[in-house]
Amino acid sequence: MAEPETQARRCHCLVAHPTTDAERAEIVNAITEARRINDSGGLLINLARLTGAGTCPANAGRP
Repeated sequence: MAEPETQARRCHCLVAHPTTDAERAEIVNAITEARRINDSGGLLINLARLTGAGTCPANAGRP
C-alpha cells in the first residue's frame, strides 16, 4: 500500500533525524531533559539527531 504524498518521509540515516515538527519538538524536549538530569549520552545522541537533519535525504525539499 502506497503512502500518501502528504505524509513525511522516514529518515533511514544511522542517527535518525526528525522529519516532522512534532519529531523535532520531541528531540528538543529530550535535550532539555538530558541537560536537567546531567545525561551526557542522551544529550550527545539527541544533538546528533538535530545536527545532520539539514543534509538528510528524507528532509529534501522541506523548508
